[in-house]
Amino acid sequence: MINSTLWGLLFTLSVFGGIFASLLYMGGWLQDALGGYFEGLLKAIQPWLSGQSYLVRLVVENALVGLSAGISVAVPYVGIFYIILALLEDSGILARFIVVLDRLMGKLGLPGKAVIPIMLGFGCTVPAIRATRVLPNFRDRLKVAILYMTVPCSSRSGIIFGVVGHYTGAVYAIGIYVAAFFVFIITAKLLNVVIPQEEHFLIEELPPYRRPLLRNMLVKAWVRMADFVYVVIPLLIAGGMVYGVVAYYNLVEPIVGPFRFLTVGWLHIPEETIIPLVYGFLQKDLVPAMLANALGTTDFSSVMTPLQLFTFGLASTFQIPCIIAFSMLVREFGIKRAVAIEVATLAYGMLWAGLIARLVSLLL
Repeated sequence: MINSTLWGLLFTLSVFGGIFASLLYMGGWLQDALGGYFEGLLKAIQPWLSGQSYLVRLVVENALVGLSAGISVAVPYVGIFYIILALLEDSGILARFIVVLDRLMGKLGLPGKAVIPIMLGFGCTVPAIRATRVLPNFRDRLKVAILYMTVPCSSRSGIIFGVVGHYTGAVYAIGIYVAAFFVFIITAKLLNVVIPQEEHFLIEELPPYRRPLLRNMLVKAWVRMADFVYVVIPLLIAGGMVYGVVAYYNLVEPIVGPFRFLTVGWLHIPEETIIPLVYGFLQKDLVPAMLANALGTTDFSSVMTPLQLFTFGLASTFQIPCIIAFSMLVREFGIKRAVAIEVATLAYGMLWAGLIARLVSLLL
């Protein structure tokens, strides 16, 4: 007989499998549709652009390329994820994930309630950092905050599926999650040596199973997506325009050159990719847009190999949180600890990205 814990684990894994499939296939279909719309828009304004100065053409084209890549990648995957998250919350399934994963958390030196902020981290790191307050002591809160570098938020999931999965296939996209899982375990074990755990017991109220209402799910998803519409979209346009000006004045090489040791030397990806990686600190949703600007195309597979796209996905995942999440780290843990977390996780994440990429290259 299979015990209830194993059944719960199998159910949890099957739900996560369904989430991945929905993001990969439904998100991919929406990405193609939105991308095709923006390609048509760009072609439609070419006659007008041809009569403008070179600077105006660069600025407008890069603004549209950035907007196209940002919306066609971020909206499908982030939007679908938030709808699924609302479904899990309203149906009562999410609370049961916490109970199922409690034993795993204990083996990693974390309290069972650490599942709550970690699960929230798959949506957005900002509220997840604040949610560490449910943990019983400061040491556990600090450990979970560090571990967020291995927890792909919805924006990073958009990069994984929209950039990596869409152009290289499901195996590479899922491979990033598998890599993140193992790095999460190794990092948690290391942190448990440095910051030992105190013994805790999980007490969690399980709500009854309910039939979720579509309207409530959509409202929840929209509330979580509102920041993207009102904050990120203007940044997508502004980021593209800034890159157009940078390209016009031939400033790209002076900017990317000093980071060749990281991009070309360690990660083996094009030197221009440092631009979207840096922009990721402002907002992770900007990464696909700025990658398109930096490479001059939204067809990433035409200028990067599958392994390079995979490595870029790793570097984008094992990266410091965005600037809003950093401000939350400062608020919760103080400026010194926040800076230490940012610097340490950046170096640690890039180390893992390069190591995993080399391991995968040996297996191909």
